[in-house]
Amino acid sequence: MRFSIISNSLFLAIAVAAAPTGARASTFTIDTDADTTDAFPGDGVCADASGFCSLRAAFAEEAALGTGILVADGAAPGSIALGYTLVVATDVMVHDLDILAPCDQPAFDVRAGGLQLANVDLSGTCAGGYGTAVTLFEGGYLELFGVTLSGFDGLRSAITAFDAYVGLTDTVMQHNRRPTDEMGRPEYGRGGAITVSGGTLAVAASLFLENEANRGAAIFAIDTEVSIGAGTRFEMNTAAVAGGGLSTEGGTVAVSDTYFLGNDALESDGSAGIFFSPATFTRCSFFGNATGRLGTLAFIHPSSVVASTFIANYSADTGSAIATWDVAEVVNTTFLFNEVGVSGQGVFAVGYGDLSEVRMGNSLLAHNRNTSGDADCSVEVTSLGHNLVSRAGEDLLTPLCTGFSTEIGDRTGTSRNPLRLHLAGFGVWTPSPYSLPSVRLYRASPAVESGDPSLCPGFDQDGYGPVDADRDGTATCDIGSYEWGAR
Repeated sequence: MRFSIISNSLFLAIAVAAAPTGARASTFTIDTDADTTDAFPGDGVCADASGFCSLRAAFAEEAALGTGILVADGAAPGSIALGYTLVVATDVMVHDLDILAPCDQPAFDVRAGGLQLANVDLSGTCAGGYGTAVTLFEGGYLELFGVTLSGFDGLRSAITAFDAYVGLTDTVMQHNRRPTDEMGRPEYGRGGAITVSGGTLAVAASLFLENEANRGAAIFAIDTEVSIGAGTRFEMNTAAVAGGGLSTEGGTVAVSDTYFLGNDALESDGSAGIFFSPATFTRCSFFGNATGRLGTLAFIHPSSVVASTFIANYSADTGSAIATWDVAEVVNTTFLFNEVGVSGQGVFAVGYGDLSEVRMGNSLLAHNRNTSGDADCSVEVTSLGHNLVSRAGEDLLTPLCTGFSTEIGDRTGTSRNPLRLHLAGFGVWTPSPYSLPSVRLYRASPAVESGDPSLCPGFDQDGYGPVDADRDGTATCDIGSYEWGAR
């Protein structure tokens, strides 16, 4: 499985642009799948004892010449099974190859400079050892374009980076697993696909599929600037404890235009992710994620969710969509058919610290199930105004979901008399640029053109702006994540 791949000509252009001033690019064509050494390193000719240019021989020539650029072109007849690590000491580019990693070592070890891979299949070959795809250290960089990285199952993450830059574009990270660390401790089995400590992680248009770890099944990041967007997908990743998609500590997290589907945190928090970092989510969709307790998203620091949709997510115990230990601000977001188990609280879980608070505006809650009383939520929300809640609780009784006021444009129903929201169903509505499910509105919905303009972000989940639905000359955003009439 692979997304669209950048062309070889574009990749070569990147190689030339990246070359150090005055350096002449060394370009080698790999014509054998044997893992053989170069016969005469430094003579400028990539050739083993039989005259073939192997990937290892090309690396040996690059290390000896130190020209700063290697383009290893894929003419090898089959998969290259590496016997031991390839060390990156300058700036290296590899493309159009299938590579099998060593069982107990990294395939690539970036000691200086950086590594760029394009149109490469890089696979793990055994379980339970130290085998990994790439390790890189302070000041280095790793860039993946159209790469498939799969089958790494051991004591290290498939990609392990320290104080470095890691960038992924059109890349698939699939079936990678890290149940424990090198000491055999399950609690430190973090980052099934990627672990980064310090530096930067930037992800675009990539897929994380069926990765596993104790915490952070796809990504575990410490003190890292994390940015994820442009149609990235996290699907069916499983954390034994917490962070089915991502888990972060320190640094910052910015996620946009991303889909979280069917991720699990089996015991604890955050089926899509748990964040010990300030986090922002913009134009995201969360569908069918499940957690043992506390939210599809679990926030420990001030965080926000804007123009996003939560559909059919489940928590066995408390808060099916968002659990927060600090301030979580939710704007123009829709919550539909989410369900919570044992102790209720519906779509939100709050009260886990003195600062714990959900601030919500221009948002829509409908048909979420709460075991405490079949209400959309059962906590006090700090309303920013213009929210629609189909069932705040039983009428004639104290509402389970409080904090709303008609004076600031909120409207709420009860379990016996739910608010009619005229929803047209959920799905992917074309043209949706990243195929993110949202909840469509009928024109009769009280959500249409009823948002607070001071809160409106200027776009819905698919990036469409407000529409003048009532033709009064002013386009005002709808409540929730979907703009009626924009498509």
